[in-house]
Amino acid sequence: MKKLVIILTLLTSLMAQASIDEATMKSTEATSGEIKTSRSCFKELEILGCRHPREDLDQFRSCMRNVYSSLSPSCQKMVTQLYGRRN
Repeated sequence: MKKLVIILTLLTSLMAQASIDEATMKSTEATSGEIKTSRSCFKELEILGCRHPREDLDQFRSCMRNVYSSLSPSCQKMVTQLYGRRN
């Protein structure tokens, strides 16, 4: 009987942990609006002459610093969060 209680307790705790993990993952997923904003920001950077960061990250950061003042406020915020200096 003790073993059954231990097994049931273990299963219940594992199911609860899975539910908590799933809720956490859902809360960190990007919304379609955030994805649209990010894509438009990278498009804005591309129009200003910056290539994609995948191609050459150092060149991208240099270009981004040069055109930073020309970016929209939301794009400035995004690139600062992604590529700004870390403390």
